[in-house]
Amino acid sequence: MPPKRKSGSASAADGDPEQLILEYLTRNNSPFGATDVATGLRNTVSKTIVSKTLATLADRGEITCKTFGKSSIYFPLQNNDDAASPDDLANMDQEITDLSGKADELKAAITSMSKELATLNAFLPTTDLAVQVAVMTDANDAAESRLTSLRRAAEGDGEPLVTAADRAAAMTRHATMRKAWVKRRRMFKDMWDLITENLPRKPVELMDELGIETDEMVGVELASIPEVVPPAAESRKGKGRAPPVVGKGAAASKKRRVGA
Repeated sequence: MPPKRKSGSASAADGDPEQLILEYLTRNNSPFGATDVATGLRNTVSKTIVSKTLATLADRGEITCKTFGKSSIYFPLQNNDDAASPDDLANMDQEITDLSGKADELKAAITSMSKELATLNAFLPTTDLAVQVAVMTDANDAAESRLTSLRRAAEGDGEPLVTAADRAAAMTRHATMRKAWVKRRRMFKDMWDLITENLPRKPVELMDELGIETDEMVGVELASIPEVVPPAAESRKGKGRAPPVVGKGAAASKKRRVGA
């Protein structure tokens, strides 16, 4: 029976360690330590052989080795053939500057166009405008027709829009409501003055607590509502009084009173 081989010897027999390690570094193109390479190869090559092989490849210049204290890092050779020249780098910098300026201009244009788009979107579309124009035209025609009727009625031509009876009824209702307003306003004031006469706190505080609002608080003034006298009340003003006597009758009447 042949003697058993060590794990490292067996790994070396399965493939060329140098080739395996070099391909691994080239494929990953990253810096590795010996332990990292052995782990990456799944221990198909022992760490001892990996360390020796990495050192050998570095000595031959096939890979690069950087030492940091007691640790050594290995990575594949970098191809500098495609490295940009100083002129190329300067041209690239200038191109970057130009593109940055254009980018700023485009951003400003986008901002301006966005504002313009928002302004345009605030207006109604053409189809909606046509509908709106038709609606407003009909409303204008109706207003013109009513205005014509009002003008004719004001000039005494045509049927009046408000009859005398309707006008008298409206004036009567207006006078009744205003009279009730004045009466209730006076009643409230009298009672409120009586209640708050000896009140230890300010009347306005109690009013606020009770939720009472006066005419002034809601912006209404009684004086702004005109007082209207209904036609019926005007006709009753002259009833019950004798008409004034003028002429000879008046002189005779005076004589009789004097003689009496």
